[in-house]
Amino acid sequence: MGTLRLAIDEQDRFACVVLVGDLDASEVNGFERALLRLEQAHPPLLIVDLRDVTFIDSHGLSALLDAEARARGDDRRIMLTRPPDSVMKVFQITLLDQRFEWLGRDAGNAVEFGLSNALDRLRQRAAET
Repeated sequence: MGTLRLAIDEQDRFACVVLVGDLDASEVNGFERALLRLEQAHPPLLIVDLRDVTFIDSHGLSALLDAEARARGDDRRIMLTRPPDSVMKVFQITLLDQRFEWLGRDAGNAVEFGLSNALDRLRQRAAET
């Protein structure tokens, strides 16, 4: 049984993926498949909620970088929510904290896109599965 759970929601203006657990080599394929399915609808904004990610390795980082490159190539945005400090440290050590756009840095972004409630509902669904 996998250690990663995810919940997905698609809206007109954005799509959200909430991750709970470890995003590592053993789980990355399912995450990448979910992202590719979402990207087929070409959402202008994709939010990846990392607040409940407990571990990330180079495979998880690579999947996020690939998604960011595809979004940029399609003139779309991808934003991440800040993970727990232990996981954020990996982003900081690799300097990827400077590469990604972080939702939590500007609370106005969440209000602008109406994301707060959607993310909270998805986190609840992901935790229950």
